Amino acid sequence: IMGMPLGDDIMLNYQTTAFHDTATVRQLLNLRPSPEFERWLESMGIMANGRLTKRAGDPSLFF
Repeated sequence: IMGMPLGDDIMLNYQTTAFHDTATVRQLLNLRPSPEFERWLESMGIMANGRLTKRAGDPSLFF
């Protein structure tokens, strides 16, 4: 899956999947991210027990 911020590629003038679509599809298909990425998501409070938390999508995590 290709991810673009908000799904808009302004250079090529088309829409595609956005980063949040990847997380949604992963959760709908009961898939998990790579072990390294999942550990990072858990350390940031974005994921717990293989599911996204309420903190997922909160940009203030990175300020």
